[in-house]
This record gives sequence, structure tokens and C-alpha cells, in this order.
Amino acid sequence: MEKSPSALAGEVAQAIRNLNHATLNAKTLAAPEISSTVQELLLAVDRLPQALYQLSARLVREQQAARLRMGDGRDPDRSVVEVETYLADAEADLGDVAEHLRKAGALLSAMSTPRVVDLEDQEEREEELAAPNIWYSSNDGHPYFFRLDRTEERDGKKVHVGRQRIGRNKVESEREVVYDAANFNRSGWKPYAKPVPGWTPGHPQENA
Repeated sequence: MEKSPSALAGEVAQAIRNLNHATLNAKTLAAPEISSTVQELLLAVDRLPQALYQLSARLVREQQAARLRMGDGRDPDRSVVEVETYLADAEADLGDVAEHLRKAGALLSAMSTPRVVDLEDQEEREEELAAPNIWYSSNDGHPYFFRLDRTEERDGKKVHVGRQRIGRNKVESEREVVYDAANFNRSGWKPYAKPVPGWTPGHPQENA
């Protein structure tokens, strides 16, 4: 059964309530998680003006079909105009909110939380980084994939060399990249076991 607009709006309100509880009660909240949360809120705010506009348009249809009555006896036509004005003002204000979130998100995407590791963790990390393998990150809100082809020494530093693309299937975005250890960790890469078109975990190959 298809849910009504009011039921869906109620779910949004409950989701925001859950988010408030989660941000209040979390023991820790790392910068990448804050960044991802702000990006998702930005998407929500970007979509809300369309909903307000469509609600306003629907109200006008009800008015034109003479299906509106005011419980206090006021002229419904004038009230419809006022509602349209208030909703249009809300749309404009949401544009400002979205712009502020966009600016905050741009700064957050460059932030990371330093991770303290013990020697055992470091050894496991180095074992994971044995080429070839595939890594995934959404540190700035976009899905990035990195195929580690080799690790080598450059200018006295260990670097990871491979191919990177935005999205699993966007072959046209693919390019060669080089990460030193610090930049690799800051980028939030995690091992990715699923197949990526043109790449085979454990057996790197160039795309045709």
C-alpha cells in the first residue's frame, strides 16, 4: 500500500529525531562520519523545496476546484495566497540553509581523525596493503575505488601506486594515482572484496 505524503513526512520527522538522539548519545563521532552526515542532510534540504512547491501547487488545485472551506468563515482564496507566500518564503530560506551546509561540507571533506595504532595493528595494515588489491572510500560523500598495483620507494618514502576511479562503473574517470602512507590513511580507504568492472581482486588488469 502506497504511503500518504503526511505519513512519509512523519517518517522524516522521526528520522530527524533519531538523528538527534544518535548525535547526542554517541561516545565518539569522527570527522569522516560528521562529514557524511552533513552531506546526507544537504541532500535532504536540497530536496525539500520541491516538496513544498508541489504541496502549494496541490492546494491551488483544491482552491480552483472549489473544494476548500475555512472553519472560521474566512475567505479561503485569500488564505491560499497567504499559504503560497509562506511556503515560497520557506523554499527561499532552505536555499540559504543548503548553501551553508554545502560550505560546511566542503571544509569537512578535507578533515580526518588521526588514528593511533599499536604495532600489531600496523603489521596487519601492512599485510592488507600487499598489492594487488582493491580499496573503497566515500570520505567526501562520493564513492571512490582504488586498485593498488604496487608499493615502492620514492624519495626515501614508501608510496602506493595504482588506478583510481569515481564509482564502480565510471571507467572514463579512471586515472593513475600515487599515495604516500599519510595521505592513504587520511583518505579513509577500506578493503573492498566485491568485483569492480575491469578489475579483478588479486589480479590487476588494464581496462580495454
